[in-house]
Order: sequence, then structure tokens, then C-alpha cells
Amino acid sequence: MARTRLICKAAVLLGAAALLTGAGCSAPSGAEQNGGTGASAAAAAGNGTAAESGASAEMQTPGDGKVRPLSIDVVLKTNSSEYWGYVQVGCLAYAKEHPEVSISVKGASAETAMEEQENIVRTDLMEDRFDAYVIAPLNPAEIAELLKKTDRPVIALDTPIDSDQVAAFCGTDNHQASVAGAREAVKRARERGWKELRAINIAGVEGDRVSELRAQGYREGIEAEGGTFLAEETVYAESSPKTAAAAMRDIIQRHPEGIALIVCNNDDMATAALAECLKVPAYRETVVLGFDGIGSACERLLQNSNYENYVTVAQNPYEMGYMAVEAAVNALNGRAIRQSSNIVDGRPFIDSGYNVITRKNAYGRMEMLQKLWK
Repeated sequence: MARTRLICKAAVLLGAAALLTGAGCSAPSGAEQNGGTGASAAAAAGNGTAAESGASAEMQTPGDGKVRPLSIDVVLKTNSSEYWGYVQVGCLAYAKEHPEVSISVKGASAETAMEEQENIVRTDLMEDRFDAYVIAPLNPAEIAELLKKTDRPVIALDTPIDSDQVAAFCGTDNHQASVAGAREAVKRARERGWKELRAINIAGVEGDRVSELRAQGYREGIEAEGGTFLAEETVYAESSPKTAAAAMRDIIQRHPEGIALIVCNNDDMATAALAECLKVPAYRETVVLGFDGIGSACERLLQNSNYENYVTVAQNPYEMGYMAVEAAVNALNGRAIRQSSNIVDGRPFIDSGYNVITRKNAYGRMEMLQKLWK
């Protein structure tokens, strides 16, 4: 596929362009593994800050004799990344298929912008127009405090929130997924000739629960395969590719002999780290592990032979967004919330699934992501 086409699509996902029409595109029909809604159509819109969809149909509001659509407020961690763009598409797809539901989607400017996100949530909780909330918290403890001000249902997205207002958590089993990704990465390192299987983690935001769960899973998976996880050398790159690249340069200086595995909190950071590895002969066989399975990472896997030593754990962000909004509507209507057999923080867990992606199966992942645009 042409790189210019992918860049155009990513721009729409990030809200940098208006709703793409006439491009022959649609959303995927289900999750890759352990979850799925059978959702079909998608709507992508936005101005870089928020997106609105729905609101054309109405439904009875108990007690006041009036009719209006159910209004769901969605607050993402950020709207400045490809991954969260896919989540937004999933949220808006639910509203497109259910015109009795109105969706508002917002996000902070970066995954480190905790105070900005808290202000968004605080403002939205004060408004009377939202019936339920879907929140992907940057700082779960602070968001839990804010939720004491509402009696309306909340669905935690991507990261759990310890609050009585939370009806369910919708996301990936980050620990299990990271273990699977790490085990595959170690196998790839062995295939590429590494004898000393040492790993260094370029983590996300320090203290972030998702980042810590992924680090824990990486460590367990690496050690289960006979590798060594150098926990004391973990670097927190704040989910920034630029910071991850700088961290990788520092690792290369400290270990000029080479490191078998670099494991990262997301694909944006991992691809930046791999670019630095490829500049140094001792690191050209280093296996880099990312997380999210975003389209740009899959494209590199397919088109660049240097990415034979790249592995990523693919989440299902479209399904995650769709299923979270569906859960919020079910909570409002008193219907059962679909859940896996797991319970997270004493609340139902809606597992959106994951896949481990290498060059061997990247095409299938890329094909699924492309369906967002047909």
C-alpha cells in the first residue's frame, strides 16, 4: 500500500481532517481475538479536540415526559495518537448504528497531560447533558475523586478506575498480553543468534497502571523463556517517541556490546527505538517489542526487511471503544453488561482481546485496520 495513503488515513484518525467520505472505506466487523461486537459501520470526525455523533433520534426520558437521545461523554487519554484515533472511531461507530444515542469524544493533548484531562472530566461532570461517561484515565486516583460528584454510570476504558460509580472496565488484559509478546520476542532473539538474552524496558509514564502491568508481563515472559530482565535499567519515556529515541541512544552508550531485547510501552516508542538500533552494528540484530499493533508499525513490518526483528502486541482499540459505549448504554438501560470470566477491582471486565504480531501475520492485521476506511 502507498505510504501517502496511510498518512492520509492517519491524519483523519487523529482528527486533523473532517469525516472522510467517498473513499470507499468502512469499519472492521469484529475483534481479532477474545471479543467483538459484530459492529460494521464507522464514523470518524473531529477538529483535534472533540467529536460529536448521533442525536438525530430520541427516546423517552423516565419521569419528565420528554424525549431526547441518551448522551454519552467519552474522555480519552489523548487524541494525538493513531491508537486513540482508532478508539474514537469505535465509539462513534456505535452512535452511527444506534441513532438514539449521542456521543461526545474528547481527549487530552498528550498522555502526560493529567491536569488537562482532569479539567475536562471536572467540567463535563458539572454539565447536566450527559447520562453516562466513558473515561480512559491518565490519573485513575484523581479521576476516582472527581467521580464522587456524580451518580451517573461510568465505564473505565483502557485503565481501571477504583470507584463505586464504575460499572465495568473495558480494555486489554495488559499483563497476559505482555507475557505473550515477551515470550515471542525472546524466541525471535534466539533465532537471530543472541546467546545472552538480556532485556531493557523503555516504559511509559512512571506510576501509570497500564505501563506497570506491561512491564510486569514483559519481565515474566522474558524470564519464563530463560532471559534476563534488567529491571534496574528501566527508562520512563512518557510515551513519547522522541524521548524513547533519546533513551535508546543512552542504552547504546551504556551497552556498546549490544542488548538482545528492547521492550517498549507502545509502538510509537518502539519504532523510534528500533530506528536508533539500526544505526549501530552491535544493535542491528536487537529484537524490539512494541505494543498496540498500530497501522504504521504493521506497514513497516511488511515493507522494511529491517523490521524482521520487530514484534508488537496488537490491541483492538476499535472494538474497545465500541464495547465501552455499548456497556454505558446497557448500564443506563438496566441491561446486563457483557463481560469475560475475569473481574478487575471487583467489577466486570470487558476483554477486547489481543494478538501477537510479527512479519508473518502483519498483513492480516493491516488488512483489518484498512477496513476502517472502506
